[in-house]
Amino acid sequence: MINKTTIGMNSISIPPSLTSKLEQIKQYMSKGRVTAFVGAGFSLNAEMPSHVQMKTWAQLRDDFLTKLYGNDEEAKNKDQNDVVQLASLIDAEFKRNELDEILEAALPDKLIRPGVLHRKLMKLPWRDILTTNYDTLLERAAEEEVQKYQLVTNKETLLYQPSPRIIKLHGSFPNIRPYIMTKEDYRRYPLEHPEMVNTARQAFLESLICLIGFSGDDPNFQSWLGWLRDVIGKERICPTYLVTYKQGYHDAEKSLMAKLGIDIINLAEIPELKDFKQAYDFFLNYLLDSGNSSEWSGTIYTWDYHFDKGEEEKDIDTLVKKMSVIRKTYPGWIVLPTKYYDQFKDANECIMFIGKYIDKVSEEWHLKLHFLYELDWRLSISCTPKNIEWYVPKINEVIKHIDSPNAEEREMINALRISLLQIYRLEHNKEKFGEICDLLLADMVNVPVGCVKYQQILFAQVTLDYKKIQQCLSEWPTDYGDYLDCIHKASVLIMMGNPRDAFDILEKCRLTLSKSWVHQGNDAYNSSCLVYVLELLKYIDTNHTDYEIPKHLRLGYTLDEQNDYCCKKAYEKHPEYGKKVVHNFKLGSYSNSWEMGGSGFVIDYLYPQRWFAIKEMVGLSFFIVDEKFFQHCIDNMFAYDWRFAWDKLLVVGNTTFAKETLTRSRLSLISKEEANQYFDEYIEYIDMYGEVLNARQKGVIHYSLVHMLGRLCSVVSEDRVLHYAKSLLKFDVRTVSEILNFIYDFLPKDKISLLIPIALTNYDVKTPYIYGVPLPPNPERFSFSVDSSLLAKIREDISSNDINRQSEAYERCVFLCKSKALSEEDRKDLESLIRMWRASKDSSLTHYSYNLIKPNTEELQRLNELTQMSVDNFCKEDYIYESSSDILSLCISNLEEISIYNNRLTEEQVNRIFNKIIDVIHDNLAAFTGENEYEMFFGGLRTFLNDIMDYISKFVCSHRDDILGNKYLGLFVSDIKTISDKGYRCLPILVCFSHIKGTLLMPDEMKEILKKSLFSKEASMRGQTTSAIFVAWEINGDICDLLNHMFSVLKIIQDVRIVDCLMLIKALMLKGFDADFDFSSKVSHLLTQIYENINDFDLDADEKVEVCYHANFVAGIASIIYKDVQFPINLTFPYFDSKESGFNDVYLGYERGIEEAMDLKGK
Repeated sequence: MINKTTIGMNSISIPPSLTSKLEQIKQYMSKGRVTAFVGAGFSLNAEMPSHVQMKTWAQLRDDFLTKLYGNDEEAKNKDQNDVVQLASLIDAEFKRNELDEILEAALPDKLIRPGVLHRKLMKLPWRDILTTNYDTLLERAAEEEVQKYQLVTNKETLLYQPSPRIIKLHGSFPNIRPYIMTKEDYRRYPLEHPEMVNTARQAFLESLICLIGFSGDDPNFQSWLGWLRDVIGKERICPTYLVTYKQGYHDAEKSLMAKLGIDIINLAEIPELKDFKQAYDFFLNYLLDSGNSSEWSGTIYTWDYHFDKGEEEKDIDTLVKKMSVIRKTYPGWIVLPTKYYDQFKDANECIMFIGKYIDKVSEEWHLKLHFLYELDWRLSISCTPKNIEWYVPKINEVIKHIDSPNAEEREMINALRISLLQIYRLEHNKEKFGEICDLLLADMVNVPVGCVKYQQILFAQVTLDYKKIQQCLSEWPTDYGDYLDCIHKASVLIMMGNPRDAFDILEKCRLTLSKSWVHQGNDAYNSSCLVYVLELLKYIDTNHTDYEIPKHLRLGYTLDEQNDYCCKKAYEKHPEYGKKVVHNFKLGSYSNSWEMGGSGFVIDYLYPQRWFAIKEMVGLSFFIVDEKFFQHCIDNMFAYDWRFAWDKLLVVGNTTFAKETLTRSRLSLISKEEANQYFDEYIEYIDMYGEVLNARQKGVIHYSLVHMLGRLCSVVSEDRVLHYAKSLLKFDVRTVSEILNFIYDFLPKDKISLLIPIALTNYDVKTPYIYGVPLPPNPERFSFSVDSSLLAKIREDISSNDINRQSEAYERCVFLCKSKALSEEDRKDLESLIRMWRASKDSSLTHYSYNLIKPNTEELQRLNELTQMSVDNFCKEDYIYESSSDILSLCISNLEEISIYNNRLTEEQVNRIFNKIIDVIHDNLAAFTGENEYEMFFGGLRTFLNDIMDYISKFVCSHRDDILGNKYLGLFVSDIKTISDKGYRCLPILVCFSHIKGTLLMPDEMKEILKKSLFSKEASMRGQTTSAIFVAWEINGDICDLLNHMFSVLKIIQDVRIVDCLMLIKALMLKGFDADFDFSSKVSHLLTQIYENINDFDLDADEKVEVCYHANFVAGIASIIYKDVQFPINLTFPYFDSKESGFNDVYLGYERGIEEAMDLKGK
């Protein structure tokens, strides 16, 4: 189709092939990226008197021949030398001045002036103008048009003059000599003028070039193209156009130019143009006429979807035509440039309700097909989600009613089936997905195989079917004519650990696409494909600078630009929808405000979905790209599409993401039935982990799946949790150690008992010295069978000289001795074994064993010696902190050693230790009360001091009676009060001695401090307060006032501070707190309040789980200890059952409470 374009007052018919090139030049020029390279032919457009003539190259050759041969016409005719060789002969025979004078006479610069075309040329915003002309027409035209072009005639001015510049490459009249003309001049030019050659090279690399005024016999044209071809080679990406006017351009000439990297704009193809002058005038006017350029637009307005009643068929047909024009004129980018997304808002805002209008044209199936096809294209190209209730059924219904589709309709049906394929994949609808694959692959003539294979691989990836991926790759032919298909295949190869084959595909595409710039110019499809070829190449070779995306390709569709766009939109603060009461400026004045919001998908869903769709479209689905935004998208998606979020989280194979993203708040959104389904789909890969050979699959299982299923175990059935736990033991000890600790929380006692023999017998056990399988807490609750091989292993290892084997054997002994598993005979054997071991070995492990197996008479002397040694070790050091934390580490170590023998200390030893503790605190008051600049980042000094205070607090509280008479007690309490003000955990110590005369704190004051601290916003303060109250009860039992205060406050607070109170209640009940009816009824009321109102509390998901767990634990204790108590009224202790709790460990909190209460009753 010929485009009619008006230039000035004339209407000119421009062939589409020329229009696209001219528009491309305008596009580049709008960005300041077009360089003009002006040759001698353009000077012929100068204005001059009638008696003055500008010589052409042919006429200049005649002048050279006349100089050489005079009037000898025969000699002239025999001479076949070109103009450059003739110039060289003149230089050799008559010297250089004579040659220069001939050139100046042939090109009478002083007698001519710039013409209209020169002035129009200089009005255009060129990046630079390169010229081989000696005349001064261009610079004079610039002066006349008041255009600020800097003149460059040598390397000195080249270095310092900014663009835009007129760069005289071959000299300039009258005195920038020599004028480049001879063969030797051309040979030596790159050596003597490298700055000029490099400047031209950069122009050809970084900007579009317009060659103006050059002809085939122009020696400058031939020489420069030869030089540039040699120095640029395959690097050239920007197009080069020869703007000319020539009737009957031969195909051979076009092919020759193409080999040189030049595309031709032959203005002779425009019938209205009759000669060079008209052609150049048209060309310059076209570029000057900015209004002539029309940028593509994808806009369809929302009101285009408003169909009049009874006119639906006509209105839909009108809309289809509008959509069709937009699609057919789409430039071809593989992903929509960011500036166009707003033009596709209709796809998001109107898709929700449009289904009901399609039903209005009930029998117009062909119209429906066209409409769905156009709508689907808009959804696809704008990466808008398609999971709308009416969408899939409507597509299937329409396809079913098209009995004999023509070629166009078959293409539409295939496009819609590919869309269905994507939707079924995301839904994990294997049956429907398989059906569509079969239909598409049966039509391989019209459907690219790679398109289907890519979808099959994406599906196989999220189901961890890597054999299917390998099969699809082997069936996927590499079509180098389909760059996007190559990008998709290469991305899969990279994901599968085959970067070499991926590189071969991508590098071939890169070279082909780079060349296409020369031949086809800025083709939108090719340039966007090149961008993502380079993106993938960077994933293979991150250090290769050739794979950086050039600035001129950053047109809104690079990955960085797409990422920035989606990030900005996703992070935007959007209004809260609904009614709001607004406080006006005048006091007491209010008004109502309504924010209705827009239709379509919510932002939290739309932009994460769009981002993942973009990545999938450009072959980067297998890469995270932006970690922070990736996690933001996954976090949001769990609230809308759990399956989608799970899939995306799974395939990246990133442990950190799996742990940080799959939180309680995400897990609370899935039902037990759904969780069981997910578990059943994937547990086989945990079972077969040791047999997996594919490195990528193994990585996904190890770094993602095992952690994700571990967290899913908080919701699935108990049998599934046990299944998982047994399979988990096949993994490395670090993974097992991390996960098994919380897996125990998801299992009841009888199920854990099934795991214990496996862990004890077949795996390394976690100790202070090595990673290993952790054993469950509270071994006294478990009864299980003990194999003789386990006892034999313990005997062998505990006798070893290897401290790691000893420590494992001891950990096994500790667990077995505390459990209910051993027979009386086995228990005695282990006790004898431990006594023999500690008699022959001397280590901290043997010292701890005295608390496990009581010493017999023969061991008492040795134990007393060890006790005294620990006291001496602690008391002999001066623990004064100066700059190194080593002395504090030593203090902690020695305090830990004392804790081993805490129950064996004499009163004298206690006071000796206490006096040393007083010194430690008093000598380091400056450290305790000073500021630590690194504390915010590393814990700093406070970490050590907190550890010291923990040991001191336990020691002092356990030996309170022995310390009461110490004469330095007042100093100690004073110092403790000082450091307590700095936030150290000192409250239990202060409670111990608060009633003593002479101290700063009195009991009532202490109570007020505890009342205030119990509900502090600081979790650490609440924790030490509950410990302090417990200590107060152990001292004299007078905590009723504190408890009454606590229960009163609990009536009004509804936040996480409830947890600390529940933990205090639990500790008191398990320690035999002599509760009266008042206390019991208040516990009942608190549990009822939590049970009935938990969803109204100010708690996030994790805090809610914590409150429910501890409430269940307290309820479990109460159900046992108050079971037989006769209260004035019947008290209930409600708890969250397995359905209400949502999480296994929350419900099992009730069972744990019962177990601990039963243990208490048993004692």
